[in-house]
Amino acid sequence: MSYKAIEQDSRREFEEIIFSSPVSGKSVLVIGSPSDHLLAEIFKQSADRVTVIESSPERFAQRHSRVRNNQNSVEYTCADFEEWSASYKSYDLVICQDALHHFYDAVGALRKMMRIARERIVFEVATLGLSRRWHELPLRLMRGTPLLLMDSRAAPIDTAADRTFLFSKPALHKIFNEQTQAFEPLRFEKSSQRGRMIVEARRRKIDHLIVVAGVACVGKTRFMDTLLQSGTSGDRFGIERGELEMINAFRVRTLPDKPFRNLVLHYDILRPHGRKLRRHSRDPVFHLLDCADRITVITLVESRATIIHRSINNNEPSKRRAELAANYDKDDFLRVWYEAWFDAISSRHEPAVTHHIVLAADDYPNVTREDAAAMLR
Repeated sequence: MSYKAIEQDSRREFEEIIFSSPVSGKSVLVIGSPSDHLLAEIFKQSADRVTVIESSPERFAQRHSRVRNNQNSVEYTCADFEEWSASYKSYDLVICQDALHHFYDAVGALRKMMRIARERIVFEVATLGLSRRWHELPLRLMRGTPLLLMDSRAAPIDTAADRTFLFSKPALHKIFNEQTQAFEPLRFEKSSQRGRMIVEARRRKIDHLIVVAGVACVGKTRFMDTLLQSGTSGDRFGIERGELEMINAFRVRTLPDKPFRNLVLHYDILRPHGRKLRRHSRDPVFHLLDCADRITVITLVESRATIIHRSINNNEPSKRRAELAANYDKDDFLRVWYEAWFDAISSRHEPAVTHHIVLAADDYPNVTREDAAAMLR
């Protein structure tokens, strides 16, 4: 098979994945040099807005001249994607074919696509193979290990961007499905182009995310039971009556691949404590907030003395609960972590968060952030 035929087959397979979901009415960002056929198909499918980022001035000029008389409107931008700026979730679909492995910071470029994409990312990566001269390591072992490597072949300085980044499937899973829980498990397809793999990443879809937050022993489980049993409690917090699906933060990895109407997340705000996460924004579970069209956060607080009493009198505390209970008696420990949580929630902008701070009493009265801080000292 000729190189041209291989290229056409690869393009066909790539397009099949792109159009496996409707693009009608969607905004599309294409990174690199898309084929005329791909652009024509995107418009044939009635995409709403298409932007192409082309780094080559020559290709940009050629493309721009070809579409001047085209009735379809394509926004062409001559820029380096790694330097180009785009706002959060500004495109429904992001496409990157045969370009990622040429970037200087391939992982950074992927994370940028993850921020920009509202629904899906379809991209192509260079994979590990004998043609890449990795003879010194067992290839089967490498393919099953979370590796991101740079091609070791020597090259002159003017071909620095050709020093290909090579991804294994476990490495991509770690980036998309472990360091964040915002995306469903990746879909992989083999490309006809040698040494390439096509990947589709779908952002999880949540209509309304309800986060019930607080420290261990504050009463989150009891509050969630109240939500299930009493429709009026949900009304107070703007939660529609009907089926509520609940998940503990420790079990988020088991979430099925499907849209959720009302998902209630049981979240311990001390999850980053004692771990390398350090802060809530680095917690993979916290990234579920990036998947919701609407967010309601209900943070439960209690007096420091009550939380300490409950933790001490817990009959069968887990190892982690026992470790946390030992910290509850430290000055300002609880207050500092609650303040960090409040800051993490208030720093979010899209979508806006409705935040209720309530006392974990029978009627769950609202309290202010200042009241909560005073109770936790």
